[in-house]
This record gives sequence, C-alpha cells and structure tokens, in this order.
Amino acid sequence: MKKILIVEDDQFLVNAYQEKFSKIKDVKLNIALDGNQGLLSIEKDKPDAIILDLALPNLDGFQLLRILKNEQIEIPMIVASNLGSKKDIKQALSLGVEIYYIKSDTSIKEIVDKAIEIIKK
Repeated sequence: MKKILIVEDDQFLVNAYQEKFSKIKDVKLNIALDGNQGLLSIEKDKPDAIILDLALPNLDGFQLLRILKNEQIEIPMIVASNLGSKKDIKQALSLGVEIYYIKSDTSIKEIVDKAIEIIKK
C-alpha cells in the first residue's frame, strides 16, 4: 500500500483530496493541517509522496522543505499553493520540490493524478 501525505490547512481542499483519493485502491492518505503535524507524520509514517501547501500555520511549507533537505529526507514533493511568484516557485524547486502547482490554475484531479503517477514510478 502506497502512502500519500497531504499537508494542507484548508478543510475544503482536504475534503476534496479525500474524495478524489477515496476512488483509488492501494493508497493510504494521511492528512496534516499544519507544518508541524506534517513533519511528525513524515517522521512517523514515511510517505511515498507529499502534497504540500506553502502557506501553513505554525511551520510553513518552506520551513518544512528546509528541514527535510537538511535531514536529507528525500520524498517526492508536489507543491499546491496560492503563492505564485517566480521567487517562491524557484525557492521551492531549489528545496527539492518535484512539481509546483498554483491552486487557482490547477484542478484537484490534476494534482491527484500527478501524485498517483509519482508513487507508481
């Protein structure tokens, strides 16, 4: 069973992800509502892929990415964020993000499909 962690504080989006992933067999979904929960979940139950928002309470997505990079924890990362500046995108990619989506320009289905593609590699 493959594990995907979603680190997202918007409950509407969490519900939408859960709905889309519920139709996919052999995927266990974990949810973290802030960066601290995300870090704990990564350490406890190493996921096969992570869908990460950057604007999070407590520990933001950039801080989480820096911690993972410093600890040399390599997990495929998909960022889905409303932060869309070239600087933010460049920074996230330099911290090991595989693909960067801007939420307003991307469907949940597209993000879920990319996560499934990543874990099946």
